[in-house]
Amino acid sequence: MPSSTSCRSLRRAAACLLAVGLLAACAVGASPPERATLEDRARAAGFTRLSIGDPELPLATWLGPEPGRTTVLTVVLEGDGAAWPRPDRPPADPTPRHPVALGLALTVADPPVAYLARPCQYDHPPACRPALWTRDRFSDAVIRATGAALDALKDRTVATRLRLVGYSGGAYIAARLAAVRDDVAALVTVAGVLDPAAWARHHGVSPLPPLDAATVARLATVPQVHWIGARDTVVPPALARAVLARIPGAPAPREVPGFDHACCWVDGWSGSFP
Repeated sequence: MPSSTSCRSLRRAAACLLAVGLLAACAVGASPPERATLEDRARAAGFTRLSIGDPELPLATWLGPEPGRTTVLTVVLEGDGAAWPRPDRPPADPTPRHPVALGLALTVADPPVAYLARPCQYDHPPACRPALWTRDRFSDAVIRATGAALDALKDRTVATRLRLVGYSGGAYIAARLAAVRDDVAALVTVAGVLDPAAWARHHGVSPLPPLDAATVARLATVPQVHWIGARDTVVPPALARAVLARIPGAPAPREVPGFDHACCWVDGWSGSFP
């Protein structure tokens, strides 16, 4: 189980973020920044664009300035990406128009930090196929590719520990990896789809993989914080609470008034992590 020190740190970070979020909810518009805007911000902040990990299925990343030798790397995982133009037609390119996770990464005050895209977002290696951003987006192959990218980022930054931050569907990827790796210091989710099967049943769409019992049991040992928007209809608060109730010892989600699935995480995020 998490140590008492870890739990206190998590609570302090949670309280700080909640205070910032409440203020931002009254001040920020409904639309998150566009991709071009966030990429301009990333370049101005000294982030470097890379492709990293499995040579067959490398993932796009923006890596922030490296402050020399460090121990903990924060990695923010993107959501599922571009919206479907029609219920029966997936996007030809899954790159998000509004990469919320990139915006979150740019606010992290404790370097080093990296933004990690999902397969076939930004880059389109030969291994890319539509299944990787549709029915197989939570598959074991995607988990392995993401794990390989995390290993490569650790090697590059000489970090020994990871803070994994998952936005939307990226939360499930982060949780799966937090459950099987021994180098994860904390798991943070933002508007997270933690159980794709439960999410799919709620929305009446094609079945997706569940948050299995083995992952649930292992997550009980990982320090974690979960953020949800009170107005989120993509991941409704009741759905998020029901999933978290299955994880022994998991904290209740931190619900932010005025926030939905996209608004207003980028400009309302404090960048504070345990």
